[in-house]
Amino acid sequence: MRDDLINMPSEAPAADAWMVLWSMGLDFEYPLAGQTAAEWLAGLNLTSNQWKLINYRAQEAQDHE
Repeated sequence: MRDDLINMPSEAPAADAWMVLWSMGLDFEYPLAGQTAAEWLAGLNLTSNQWKLINYRAQEAQDHE
């Protein structure tokens, strides 16, 4: 499930993206109703280090599956 964020369509519900990040142990503000994954992720204003951490954890999960 953790690699789903990489393959998730931008128009997917934001709650799906939140769930993937939450399952990685990352805690972000829960999205508003009706937001898409792309809108929500863009609104988080993540730093490059946060994106790297998300990518690292997704890759790590793939390696252990």
